[in-house]
Amino acid sequence: MPTVTLQGLPLKTSISCTPTEDDLLVGQAAEVRLRLPFPLVRFYRHGWHSWSLATWLDPAQPLPTPTQRPLWPQTDDPAYLHQSPSLWSVGLAVMEGPNSERLLLGSLGLDSRLRLEGETLIGWSEHGAVPWFLAAGEGKAPFTAYAHHLRATWDAGAKLHRRGSGALSTA
Repeated sequence: MPTVTLQGLPLKTSISCTPTEDDLLVGQAAEVRLRLPFPLVRFYRHGWHSWSLATWLDPAQPLPTPTQRPLWPQTDDPAYLHQSPSLWSVGLAVMEGPNSERLLLGSLGLDSRLRLEGETLIGWSEHGAVPWFLAAGEGKAPFTAYAHHLRATWDAGAKLHRRGSGALSTA
């Protein structure tokens, strides 16, 4: 894996990265692998929908699974709840190191998943290549940068699909 530097962190990643004006890296791929540059202390998991678990987790502990299988679709993505013994997330994941440094990998497309396998974070899209976003920093900075790029991506996409009437196209 090639090495790139982001906010002073040397990162080994399988994705082709391009620095942006904010020293944030963006690339496009169906799958991306990112080797963690520091020992993992906490893992931020984003849920599948609004009732899903979205929280910081201890990477040494397995993902909590709802006990009643018939309720899985109401709480999280059932296709992944029973498949993955590792920590996984939907759309984005954030790793936190021992000095409170954070590294965020997030998809700017739909239907993307991420899972932690040892010291490697793997992100993939169920629909082929999508843009991926990588940010580093402390506190809320990586989340804020991701939200900014996600909004810009979706705003640009919405403008491409506008009809003459100004309404958004569903096609």
